[in-house]
Amino acid sequence: MPPVPTTTTSIVIATVTITLAPGGTPINGPVPSGISQPGATTPTWNANVIPPTSASSVTFTAPPSYTTVVPVPTSSNSPPQNITGPPGDKNDDGGDWWLLLFGAVIGGFLPHDVGIPGGITPTAAPPVGWTGGWDDPDPTSTSKNSQSSTSQSSTASCPVATATYALDDDSENSDWAGQGTDPDRRRSSPRAEASLERRDPRHIAVNDCSIVVINAAGEIRLGAGTYYSIGLKLPIGLGTVLSTTLVSSRPVGNGKGLVAQEHVFELGYIDQFFTVATSAGLSCNWIQSNVFNFVRADGSNMGMALLNAIDTRTWFIQAKSNVVNQNKATAADPPQKDKMDTFTSFTTSQDKIQDVEYFARNFAALGSYFGGTADVFRATALRVQNLLAEITPDTPDANLPVEFNGWLRGLVATYPAGCTSRATNVYNYYVAKMNTIRTQANPVPACFPLYSAGVNPQSFTFANLIPPAPTLPSCDIPGTQGRVSVGNDAQGNPVFEVATFHILGSGNTDFYAIGTGTSISNLHHIVNDLSTSYPNCVGSFQIAQNLPSAGFATANITLNCNGQGGNHVNAPFTYVVNNQVLQCALLNKNDGSNTFFTICAPNLGAAHACAASAMAAVSGTYPQAYVSTASFIFWP
Repeated sequence: MPPVPTTTTSIVIATVTITLAPGGTPINGPVPSGISQPGATTPTWNANVIPPTSASSVTFTAPPSYTTVVPVPTSSNSPPQNITGPPGDKNDDGGDWWLLLFGAVIGGFLPHDVGIPGGITPTAAPPVGWTGGWDDPDPTSTSKNSQSSTSQSSTASCPVATATYALDDDSENSDWAGQGTDPDRRRSSPRAEASLERRDPRHIAVNDCSIVVINAAGEIRLGAGTYYSIGLKLPIGLGTVLSTTLVSSRPVGNGKGLVAQEHVFELGYIDQFFTVATSAGLSCNWIQSNVFNFVRADGSNMGMALLNAIDTRTWFIQAKSNVVNQNKATAADPPQKDKMDTFTSFTTSQDKIQDVEYFARNFAALGSYFGGTADVFRATALRVQNLLAEITPDTPDANLPVEFNGWLRGLVATYPAGCTSRATNVYNYYVAKMNTIRTQANPVPACFPLYSAGVNPQSFTFANLIPPAPTLPSCDIPGTQGRVSVGNDAQGNPVFEVATFHILGSGNTDFYAIGTGTSISNLHHIVNDLSTSYPNCVGSFQIAQNLPSAGFATANITLNCNGQGGNHVNAPFTYVVNNQVLQCALLNKNDGSNTFFTICAPNLGAAHACAASAMAAVSGTYPQAYVSTASFIFWP
């Protein structure tokens, strides 16, 4: 074998002089017939007449009297136009029909005698990297039905497609494999279209801890909701535009009973979040007692409240589970790989192939779904975050709402890339599998238009799904115990209230609460409006301890951590009512009990004025009482 030239070289083969560029590429025309080049690229061409690219309609003609005028689809999401040729006329593939796609692109081959007035006769294209002159190696190529590596052929081998979409989720995504069941069509009851019976009731769980909270109802009423869809499986097409429809009950979709209803914010997120927490050091006992067994201020159970906060549903498109479950993430193992591996021929596998094309189009629209349901996702996440902010654990080992927001932000930040990469992987794997059953004599039929058209996966802005991050203090988190000083004595020593206090979760993600109880369902500081109790007290409040059953609002507090973290920070604080920071005066009983009335107002002057009126009213009971300015510090 002659050496590969490193400079421009002329060689003579069979009396023909050929100039080779460095590397051996011919640069002055094709190799003469009868001479082959090992590893060379064979040029390809499109045998169809090419319509004008600016045309809004295309006219097809054939003798003696066949004429068809077809409008060009207006967007890449428009379904292709299916055109039938002259009666009895066939191309080399035995088909008499073809598709007109967006951009006046023809899918499939025209019968030989069908022409396009104003069309362009194609010629063979040179291989990639070809330089120099180029002659069509087959001047009659426009009259032959030659097949390129990526083109499709219309064919009579396409049987009538079924309207039913029949792809199940990948097996590992079936109901999240115990991570909390979602109501999907695999659990449908043949007896009742109005409800969807479960083999297992819906639940949230921490599987590593064997913690499960079950929805006792056990049945899902499939009522009104929003239906997200790119349209039906048929007619076949390329559309990925997601539309929404308000429905009164389960929509028909691609077959009776086949439309899924899913949670926008997944039940399985509870398992994911607390699994991460256990890996960071929280024990299962801590999670069970401090979260799932926590008793809320209204007496209800926190575990059930978390389930109910998430258990709102919407009608759904398939594909989301691969993204939220973080699986099937590689090009070698894309979503629906097992289904694609079963392709055997374009005829026997047609329905499954079209199902995969429909699935790939749904996946490409998944970014629109996340974007369109962002408000529902964010509102649900906020409900969960606020519930976690109610919790006061027995030990301050985790600031749950803060950690939840950070975890969710990190998780959802991966979703946009997950949408686009997995959709691309699905399409590329699909094309590769189609190529394994495509041959020169058996090209890809035009009934699979996505094969040549490709997909354009949609992304979204993940931050729109995340609720505002808590602005809670970073020190002395709920569960921290300590004392409270109200000021200093004449010697400068702190004067403490007679009690041990707990920093409490308030259900507010900006402020904590405080009290001698272990949560806001027990004794804690509340707000009593003094506007009608004493003169000069309009807009003033008394801060006192009480139970939530007394009907008073919780008095929240601001802790000033002075840039410090941990649960051993001596932190000054002030009271907050209706998001307004208050200044406070103390009415010291001065009876040896070291107890006070705490009176607060939007400014210190108003607080002192109200305290003076209150002191006058109780002068007979506490004759030695006096008013001073409060200065609160929490001492862990």
